Amino acid sequence: MKRIYLFFLWILLVFNSSCIFRKNYKNVVPEVKFTFEDFEPDGGLLEDTLTVEKIPQKFLKGELDKVESELKGRLAHFGLVLTEEEEVEIARWYYFYNTRGRERVARALTRGAPYLNKITEIVRNYGLPEDIRFLPIIESGFNIEAISRRKAAGPWQFMSFTGKKYGLKVDWWIDERRDPILSTYAACKYLKDLYELFGKWDLAIAAYNAGEGKVYSRLMRTNGEKFWDIRAQLKRETRNYVPSFLALIMFINDNKGFVDSILNAPQFVYDSVLVPAQANIKQLASWAGISEYEFRRLNPSFHRFATPPYLKNYYVRIPVGTAEQFVARMNSTPKEEWFKAQAHIVRKGETLSLIAKKYGVSVAAIRQANNNIDPYRLRPGMVLVIPYGGATTYVSHSSSSSASSKHTSSSPQSVTSSPSEKTSQENVVHYRVRRGDTLYSISRRYGVSINDIRKWNKLPSSKIRIGEVLIIYKSQS
Repeated sequence: MKRIYLFFLWILLVFNSSCIFRKNYKNVVPEVKFTFEDFEPDGGLLEDTLTVEKIPQKFLKGELDKVESELKGRLAHFGLVLTEEEEVEIARWYYFYNTRGRERVARALTRGAPYLNKITEIVRNYGLPEDIRFLPIIESGFNIEAISRRKAAGPWQFMSFTGKKYGLKVDWWIDERRDPILSTYAACKYLKDLYELFGKWDLAIAAYNAGEGKVYSRLMRTNGEKFWDIRAQLKRETRNYVPSFLALIMFINDNKGFVDSILNAPQFVYDSVLVPAQANIKQLASWAGISEYEFRRLNPSFHRFATPPYLKNYYVRIPVGTAEQFVARMNSTPKEEWFKAQAHIVRKGETLSLIAKKYGVSVAAIRQANNNIDPYRLRPGMVLVIPYGGATTYVSHSSSSSASSKHTSSSPQSVTSSPSEKTSQENVVHYRVRRGDTLYSISRRYGVSINDIRKWNKLPSSKIRIGEVLIIYKSQS
């Protein structure tokens, strides 16, 4: 009997303790661990596990007062009704941004500054809360080259399927997820659909990160009505996604001088011109009177050596005031010089798969470059255009075709010179590998091929190590 009495007494003590803890929740902030996407200026997204230590009471009270004030002000358009525990969660993140997270936000804003005026205009046109324009800070740190572990890409971190669903072109030739303007249109359409689906901004924002299916299923399972009802059922990344974004908005609003000084940067401005056929990127850059690097910065969607063969009447961006010059130069250039590539003469027994492997491109890319050629209709002696973006002396398709009867070997009709023969010392780069770098991202930056980088550095595979120095012979215009 005594044991039963002691057992019930222990249960009563535990219950009372938990009630006291809930009443004093503001006074006791336990250690909490979460993930935060690290913003690397030149690499992809890397997970960074951080720990928020116990926040001193004097700071916590100030942060909570700020949250309650913002819920009636800046955050009011998100329509949030929060409990004390939920306010504390936002307060933790607000504390983080005001301490260790401050420099991360500064780096992200610096990268996003040139695009923010245009992004703000698009967000307003779609009738979304204006603060949505800062979502790429959480998504990618405004890094247009960011690629997540799940292969989401660009500043708004679209998966390939979702990007295509909302009108972005994503294939071997082009990836509009990387374009800060085009991807913003797609993101606004997606967020507008999510808000119409869930009716609450906290759920819409959570679904942007986790996917509408996961959020909807958790709502059904828990009979929840808002993000905080299902937060415990979501993955850690999404659990922190909403409170970190809300705290970020607070931080930006409360540090206007700091933020405005960063955003006071030259804006992303350009003219657009119509290109009615496939053309090499080098050719387009020369018509605009700029380097290939500058052209790619204006047109980050193009991640091969030419515009896609299936895109006719495609607009490209050029510097303001150069449209007349561009059009004049384009019209004076013979059409057969617009598109240049390697040429391959098909040998007996060769298949598209074997040819693609030989040149390091995909079968789909070769088919696109050859009017969607039927793989089963290859014949010996047939000349194929091989898309290639390396440091090669290109031969136009038309001139290669006319020479097909003179060549019987399977070697390409273009000749790759050794770097020492064709590259001056100022075009040699010694690149130190940074966190998040891949051979693909490095090859895009310098306009060379992955195969060339491997050859120049005698790399046995595509794996590279942080701190490793690579020799790059920059492609010359």
